[in-house]
Amino acid sequence: MQIVVTSAGGANGNGRGTLLAFDLNGHSLGPFAPDAGIVDPRGLHLHPDGRHLYVNNGDDRVLLLDERGAVVASTAPIERLNPGGGAISPDGRYCVTARTLRTIVAFSADLSGPAVPLLPDDVVAFPRGFAFSSDGGLFLAAGATGSSGASS
Repeated sequence: MQIVVTSAGGANGNGRGTLLAFDLNGHSLGPFAPDAGIVDPRGLHLHPDGRHLYVNNGDDRVLLLDERGAVVASTAPIERLNPGGGAISPDGRYCVTARTLRTIVAFSADLSGPAVPLLPDDVVAFPRGFAFSSDGGLFLAAGATGSSGASS
């Protein structure tokens, strides 16, 4: 068992631009995922099967990793996606904040097919996070934008 954390790079966190693994005592195990396709990760979410991990990637893609950190599926790059946090919708889709598009988009659980907006583009000033209620209601946390907020 291990703990996996994002280490955003560049302007998003001045980190390592990868996923890092730690044991349950907090000791570093080094990078979790050996795949060079992981770029400036911004969010993680456990797949409903409990064996796969979604990664919201800084290159405007969403990845699906296996237990060893290998990429098993990914979306195509989506211009201006700038994905932030993610959650599973009541109907089983994986949803992410699309920070530059200023909305939330949904993907099929296996990441095949197109991104489907849950809200119109530009409706949320800066989507920070969200959750679904058991009856399908959407709760949204939005932040204020500034000179650097809309693209960070």
